Amino acid sequence: MLGSAPVFADFSIHAKRLYEVEILGPSIVEPCGGRLWVYSVGKKELWEIEPETGKVITQHPVSKFQLSGVVTALGCKDQKLLVASFDKSSRTVQVNGHVLSGESLVRDIFCGTSSYTIIRDKIYQSKNLKAWTEVPIKSSADIPKKKQEKEHYFSNWQDQFLVARGSYFRGFVMPDQSLLLLDTIRAAVITYDSDHAEKWESWGFRKGNLLFPKGFAMLNSNVLAISDVGLKLISFFDHEGRYLGSLGADGGEQRFGYPLDIAVVGNTLVSVDFFANKLLAFQVEIKPEKKTKVSLLEIQENIFRHPDVVKYFSETRCLNCHDGLETYTLERFLNIKERYNHPIHVDVKQKTDLPLWSGGKVDCFSCHHPHHEAPAGKTVGQFGNVQSVTKLPYQFRKSIPELCLECHSEKGLKDQNHFQIKRGRLAKVKADQVISCDQCHKMHQSHLHLLKKEVIGLCTTCHGSSQVPQSHPIPYGDTEVACLFCHTTHDAKKEFHFSRASGKAAQEVCLGCHQDKKETIGLVAHLKIDPKQEAYAWPGEEAVCLKCHHPHDKKPHTTELCLSCHKGRKSTHHEKNLAPLLKQAEGQSLKNLTLEEGRISCATCHDPHNLANIEKYLRPRQEDIKVACRRCHGNEGIDQRFKDYHKRQKKRQQGGTP
Repeated sequence: MLGSAPVFADFSIHAKRLYEVEILGPSIVEPCGGRLWVYSVGKKELWEIEPETGKVITQHPVSKFQLSGVVTALGCKDQKLLVASFDKSSRTVQVNGHVLSGESLVRDIFCGTSSYTIIRDKIYQSKNLKAWTEVPIKSSADIPKKKQEKEHYFSNWQDQFLVARGSYFRGFVMPDQSLLLLDTIRAAVITYDSDHAEKWESWGFRKGNLLFPKGFAMLNSNVLAISDVGLKLISFFDHEGRYLGSLGADGGEQRFGYPLDIAVVGNTLVSVDFFANKLLAFQVEIKPEKKTKVSLLEIQENIFRHPDVVKYFSETRCLNCHDGLETYTLERFLNIKERYNHPIHVDVKQKTDLPLWSGGKVDCFSCHHPHHEAPAGKTVGQFGNVQSVTKLPYQFRKSIPELCLECHSEKGLKDQNHFQIKRGRLAKVKADQVISCDQCHKMHQSHLHLLKKEVIGLCTTCHGSSQVPQSHPIPYGDTEVACLFCHTTHDAKKEFHFSRASGKAAQEVCLGCHQDKKETIGLVAHLKIDPKQEAYAWPGEEAVCLKCHHPHDKKPHTTELCLSCHKGRKSTHHEKNLAPLLKQAEGQSLKNLTLEEGRISCATCHDPHNLANIEKYLRPRQEDIKVACRRCHGNEGIDQRFKDYHKRQKKRQQGGTP
């Protein structure tokens, strides 16, 4: 069934949605060799798809095309796919393995009968992908504009903007080999051949305008389709710039998320929606309809004010340049749950002099100056080295941590935060100086809690691998027991090594996992709290756990640990290997024995967490000592074994030979 009446149409546009394909962060779509090729920013893969059905044939890693970095443009010539890439680490630009001079991105690739054309900072052509010649086309601001029937309120506004001097983003070659180019800033379409250049423009918010046009395709020989990431529509125009109508993500009025690119295969129009993580396909039919008189109110309707457009417009406005138009950071805008960028559109609860979006919410421009102005300030390296700069990086409004503390002032309290810990202050730990948030945190493309690395890797950057717990298991079962299980770097006290139990919202640390030991604290002699003793290095009743347990140190032999306090005891019986006992205990169940590296230790018979009224802390609980002995020695002759063993022990204590 064809869609309902189009959005804001002068013509009758009917659209049937054929299929949709889930793709993580699709950015470019290109028909080539009977296939649709789509680049996934999230997966860093090229997807090969059947254009008729939407069936995914293969997902190719970029490395298969001998490329590194991110894919910024796709093209097709003689049924062969062309791929342009940009490697941020080496600042290398390539097209199908051929390295291009300079660092400016390839925004688009399109081909004529005998040449390749690319859009970078300027437009270039080549016959072999090796030698490139600049096309002598003027900036779109300097190209004469076609006379249009209707001038509107926003006509020529873009002439005031410094950035609107002519920045081409998309293009293709017409059958007569002339170029058709799209200037996304001016919302201008330019026709160019070697003898002539002209344009039509339609920038604005009203019916028939374009705000941030990005995708560009010919629906047929007479209809030009343009996707608009600002208005979140796909609009249709004829060659003269006359507006024909628009469609949304459902073929009707539903707005797209961010329709970054479009393509045409036969009568099928396909669009990649970056925010929605989808490739969408439509069958589109455009027919002229009898014009009717339109009221003044309808003419002045602001189609920008749609709630789906306004809600995230500030983010869309930033992405409009960061999607490859001026720079490429699409990965920072991926719409996924595990995005781990600093959240925007969240309320700021404290007073700040940073600019906020409507309703007092954090936005991109709260931290970054959109006009690329930045004051002098200081930057801090990973290990606390401070450098003064005349202009802050990333157009920051203030130095970090000043910028962070504008909204997170509680994180700057010196006695309750890891922040501003000086070198060497922690006992037994040669910690480096921590004076800036970005020593640990990364605002974009980070890990959980906006950390630069996984927790253990980040902490050991300063504290060294010696501080990785050697006795406490990592991972523990199905759960990773990492540094932040016991410590928190914010809202905790440094004198307690930033224990979670010392925070404002005090939490149980040891007892959080070991609930079965909670009942014995204060009752068992091993776990009694002595108020007269000096302050423990751990807050609360859990401090008694550290009498015996030191998770950062190598686990001591249990018997040695016990004898460090029970100095009058001998380790005679406790050091026996289990092997001979197994022979004596035929038919007895030994699976529940507590052993240490296959050997018997004090903990095999004694449970130091046992209740105080149980004799000698014996295992199992609430059974006498002979029952404990029977676990290994069996019932036969247990009374005599018990008597003989203690006779030998008494002789040893008296210095005799047993």
